[in-house]
Amino acid sequence: MNLTTKLEQVKGVGPKTAAQLRSAGLETVGDLLVFLPRKHEDFTNVAPIAELKPGNVTIRARCEKISTRPVRRGLRLTTAVLVDDSGKLNAVWFNQPYRTQQLGASDEYFFFSGVFEYNYGRYQLTNPSAELAKELPVQAERLLPVYRQLRGLKSQTVRKIIEQLRPLMNVLPETLPPSVVVHEALMSRADAISTMHFPRQAGDVVRARERLAFEELFQLILASQLNKIENQKLQGYQITFEPDVVRQFVSQLPFALTNSQRRAAWDILQDFERATPMNRLLQGDVGSGKTVVAGIAARQAASAGHQTALMAPTEILAAQHAETLSTLLSPFGVTVGLLVGSVKGAARTALCAQIASGGVDVVVGTHALFQDKVVF
Repeated sequence: MNLTTKLEQVKGVGPKTAAQLRSAGLETVGDLLVFLPRKHEDFTNVAPIAELKPGNVTIRARCEKISTRPVRRGLRLTTAVLVDDSGKLNAVWFNQPYRTQQLGASDEYFFFSGVFEYNYGRYQLTNPSAELAKELPVQAERLLPVYRQLRGLKSQTVRKIIEQLRPLMNVLPETLPPSVVVHEALMSRADAISTMHFPRQAGDVVRARERLAFEELFQLILASQLNKIENQKLQGYQITFEPDVVRQFVSQLPFALTNSQRRAAWDILQDFERATPMNRLLQGDVGSGKTVVAGIAARQAASAGHQTALMAPTEILAAQHAETLSTLLSPFGVTVGLLVGSVKGAARTALCAQIASGGVDVVVGTHALFQDKVVF
């Protein structure tokens, strides 16, 4: 067995379980090993009910009685009485009616882990997780990994399968350069993934998460740099900076530009003159003047005979941007069009025709800008 072995070839994984795993994109042993827990429950310190103190706690108890009732529209309350040899405890779950069927009123013991707090005039366990004690022969008395729910596949089932695959974690390939691992004092990738599945203490989980988070960020930065290199190979439109055009636009503004706006606009105008496409993020708080900077760029582009497309996440915001840009640009003969989902029929057809012919200099819209029929 190796990392490329299909999961249906693993002992205990039948056709139904394999199909459930495939639905989550898990087809091979390697896929499942990097399917990491979403959280860990602490079973290293199980306390009797009589000795509980407020905070996160874990108990081993059985459910004496349980019921679910609607409280108001959209909210169902499940309450239970949990019992161990030292006493009884009330437990509460919100919108988890399945707990009634899971726990029932029986002699089965469960591990309950949650927040022990004082509410509504009494101490109770709020929204605790519940794991059947007899199904945890290996995981009891340590941190228990809890996996994302997979179409009817219990977290316990995932744990049992991964337990079989534990020896293969040693062959998981390293994805970071050895020099980086040493310099940053990181765990190896194999150790980090193994620790996430089989942690001994909370500190181990923290170190493993740090390693995996570093890896994710490292790969993101690397991909960004590679993308930048590829972009530099592309040919873009070169737009020559026209000082008089920009100066005239700025002079008619009803306010003076801030130094930050001037610097941002100048960086963009310099990018225009390069032969490679611009790839720049303009960031600022609401009301900081980003639209005006976009207006400067659009004015320069229109003067050079090019169109500008500005996309907004909502129709309301798109309409606001279109109105602002129209006010700023119309004195210079620059036309602004608004293309959103609510523009339909003959009006949409006419607008798309104007855009295709170059009759609209600046097109503001939502994702409607990316439709096949919209040609710039």
